Amino acid sequence: MLTVYDPLCDGLRDPCGITGEPVLSWRLGCDCPGARQASCHVVVTSLTNGECAWDSGEVCTANSFVTYAGRELCVGETCTWFVTVTDDDGQVAYGVPASFVVGRAGDVAQSPYGPQRLGCAWTSSERLDWQLEQTGDDVRLDGTFWRDLLGVHVEGALVEVRPHVPSELSFAQGCLLLGRGLLVVRVENDGDATRLGVSLPPGMVGVLALGDERREVVSGRHSITGSMAERH
Repeated sequence: MLTVYDPLCDGLRDPCGITGEPVLSWRLGCDCPGARQASCHVVVTSLTNGECAWDSGEVCTANSFVTYAGRELCVGETCTWFVTVTDDDGQVAYGVPASFVVGRAGDVAQSPYGPQRLGCAWTSSERLDWQLEQTGDDVRLDGTFWRDLLGVHVEGALVEVRPHVPSELSFAQGCLLLGRGLLVVRVENDGDATRLGVSLPPGMVGVLALGDERREVVSGRHSITGSMAERH
């Protein structure tokens, strides 16, 4: 029989500051070899007004995630959700309730890199931070910070990251909320090497490139390291 555990919203446990259409995911365990999920049923309830925000109904899928498709959620609204999973033999397993809080750009959300201010960027240069603040490039995927400095390109479920961080910056970090969840990119220069760290939302894949190093990854937290000579 299947068991359901580790309910996450956009790859985070009970996050605050979710925007867009969150991805609700869970993990499966089983005490019988070969058992698999045949369907799932997700219910999202607003704790703000006590109403059901979304009832997915029974969805025939082996995927252990769904994208929220209910009514538009309001900023500051707190929601709780749970999933019911049915296996091939018709046995039902119940997940534990989890929650999320709806936010907006500038709000603080939790990530594998700690608290992040949504849509914002940090660098070791106060001058660059000021420029980003004035132009608003830190909150646009096609802006200078994301495109030219961190080298982030998103196409559907694929994220390519090829940073161009100059050696005078000891670090640059950005946090962006995509449709599938929170994307965090951090580049560190320690004098001898450059380290690229990326946290990808659920359901996304990535290509990380740093000098001659190139790695294909799935959702989760990843890092690669390159030499000083490979910096742009």
